[in-house]
Amino acid sequence: MIRTLEFLLQPSTLEQKELDSLLKLGNSFYNAIVEYDQFCYSTYKKSPTQYEVAREIKTLKDKYDEYKPVHSHLLQGLVKRYYLAKSYAFKLYKKKLNLFKSGVIPYKPRLCLPKIKESCNTLWFKELGNGCKLIDNNRVRLNQTKIKYRNHLKTIPGKIKYLGFTKKIDKFYL
Repeated sequence: MIRTLEFLLQPSTLEQKELDSLLKLGNSFYNAIVEYDQFCYSTYKKSPTQYEVAREIKTLKDKYDEYKPVHSHLLQGLVKRYYLAKSYAFKLYKKKLNLFKSGVIPYKPRLCLPKIKESCNTLWFKELGNGCKLIDNNRVRLNQTKIKYRNHLKTIPGKIKYLGFTKKIDKFYL
């Protein structure tokens, strides 16, 4: 059985600024993935695969200094999110083509714009212990930052596979 638990993070103002900057970097990286995919398709008539883009993360982190503090698993999660959205978009497009038999403009994954509140507001670590770790009962380490969270359970049931943080209405959740 899969369970999703949500805990309120209680960051200080400095930690909150760091989490906000991580989300902004995530938005800019997601936009870069979208633009790179569109550029490759327009020039080579072929989109790169998810694994080809994920392989380029290390060279991108070496080239651009702003991505160095961001853990690679966060960036790989954004690549995975984009390709899941893209595959879902093409499934919808195929259903519309089968239903209407006409040239419907295909849905594309949208850019994460800073003015849109529903833009990328969640970042996921794909495995616990690599970039994120639960410390004690009420602290979590995200990218070398220890942040307090409100634990409403005595023990967390089961085994944790993924860990991410979300921003909802100026509050962060684990």
